[in-house]
Amino acid sequence: MLKPIHKNILFVLIPTIAVCFFIAELFFRYVIPACEIPDVYFEHDNLMIRFDTRTKIKGTFTVGKFAQQQGEWRINNYGWNSDVNYVPYQVRSKPLIAIIGDSYIESFQVDVDKNIAAVLRKLVGEEYEVYSFGTSGAPLSQYLHLSRYVNQYFRPDITVFNMVYNDFGENLREKYNKPHYLQMSKIVGQYVETQINPYKPNRLKQFAKKSALIRYIWLNLRVSTRLTKIKRDIEIKIYKANIDVLKAISNKEEIIDVTSHLVEIIKKENLEKEVFFLMDAPRQDIYHGTIDSSNVKWMNDMLLDAFIRNDCHYTDLTVPFLEKYRTDSLRFNSIYDRHWNELGHKTAAITLYNSLVKEGLLYK
Repeated sequence: MLKPIHKNILFVLIPTIAVCFFIAELFFRYVIPACEIPDVYFEHDNLMIRFDTRTKIKGTFTVGKFAQQQGEWRINNYGWNSDVNYVPYQVRSKPLIAIIGDSYIESFQVDVDKNIAAVLRKLVGEEYEVYSFGTSGAPLSQYLHLSRYVNQYFRPDITVFNMVYNDFGENLREKYNKPHYLQMSKIVGQYVETQINPYKPNRLKQFAKKSALIRYIWLNLRVSTRLTKIKRDIEIKIYKANIDVLKAISNKEEIIDVTSHLVEIIKKENLEKEVFFLMDAPRQDIYHGTIDSSNVKWMNDMLLDAFIRNDCHYTDLTVPFLEKYRTDSLRFNSIYDRHWNELGHKTAAITLYNSLVKEGLLYK
């Protein structure tokens, strides 16, 4: 049995903890708003993770311990972060530009009406519709899977694949295991598509996500990211553009090979539409003035070679970003997050629009 003194301590301690937790919940909801993210589920019909339209469809994604960077998100009728609802090809009246990508196209870091798709929609005016399909952590192989879904339901006239540096090594299941995404394996010298395993949300995490305090600790303070960084520092890894640079270089031949294979498949499966690739810039090298000695820009060159061989349209953001940075000295991502900020999305959208016009795919 508990001694009377212990009972008294618990009698005071438990209510005190409850009151402190309640105050913290209010504080991280209304003073420093904790990061909000939408619920996800696995859609078995299309074998993909989607945002759940049956729960909260609007919220604020915040970054930093004081929520210094904020983005308003909205989940539309098809379960994508977009300021417009989508309509299937059977009833759509305008030609469609579809943008496929990972968290850069998911774009929670900026307001939903200021991301690349929203800006491009304003640029093309009433002549075209622009839909975006972004899933965090998706590599190029998953973009192939997404394009099949997009073709089935929306039949775009132009499909834009937005490429970033971690889109390449993560295509290989043996190198980076992403069981809920389509990846590739090499068997007897041939690349084969891996099985996509259903994603099952962790109920404990779903429950914990309801707490603003827990979201603040995990997402705003980025506990997981900090622990990973400590581990990288111990292992003396070179980490840039969200990739382990030395690991990527050591797997360079395989990365080039599987990337070329995937680009070839994407082109073959989209012969009746225009395929356009947009490649991110080595922004850290741009900021530090080390663009000529960049240890990641070989991926830009690798893509260019693959696209030329497969007759794909391609634009590299390196030169537009470099020229704008030299002129304005403004970064394309905040100091709190590696993803594009509003300037990054706007510059990428303008570059994409000008490239589509230059290639004769759009008309001003």
